Amino acid sequence: MHEIIHDLPTTETQVLYVADAYCGWCWGFTPHLAELEAARRHVLPFRVISGGLFVGERSAPLGAYPYIPEANERITQVTGARFGEAYHARLAEGTLRMDSADAARGLAGLRAQAPERGLHLLHRMQEAFYRDGRSLSDPDTYRAIARDEGLDGERAADYLTNDEGRQAAEADFRLARRLGVHQFPTLLLLKDGEAHPLPAIGASLAAMIESLEARLCPPS
Repeated sequence: MHEIIHDLPTTETQVLYVADAYCGWCWGFTPHLAELEAARRHVLPFRVISGGLFVGERSAPLGAYPYIPEANERITQVTGARFGEAYHARLAEGTLRMDSADAARGLAGLRAQAPERGLHLLHRMQEAFYRDGRSLSDPDTYRAIARDEGLDGERAADYLTNDEGRQAAEADFRLARRLGVHQFPTLLLLKDGEAHPLPAIGASLAAMIESLEARLCPPS
């Protein structure tokens, strides 16, 4: 199954990862996706956009989502992902607000400086939250990531408040909706104006590579 998407912002064949920095399943999947990227980045680029999980009325403190601890246990069982002590303390406290619009702005601020490292930069953001318990609405979170990655921390932090950041986040959300993505993580191959779904959670590296190769070079 595939979907024709008219007027995509790029005609470049690429793997597109639609994720959300506050999505626990994305936290679990990202290391596995990194293996796929490492195995196939010589063939085609890998890009990431924010899907917008906790926006509008869904943007709320952790305590508003009592199902999260049970979901995290399931994520660990399925993916092997671990959640840090600082994150668990934040979860118990329950006051940190998850705002995916801010996270999308922050990712855009980092991604604009190193688009080829988008997946890695998202993972660094998720480490900041799921390991270190840091807010993705805090400019200092992005200053620290940028510093560690050799990027401009002030430029990254500015995306939380400037028009460039707002426009980039909104563009991500629009593209995710046009692609019909409502669940995260979603992995797609964009090729010749079509979006081809690729396996994600629970798939082995071999299965992901096989699926990708089959869509890149379908039988004649």
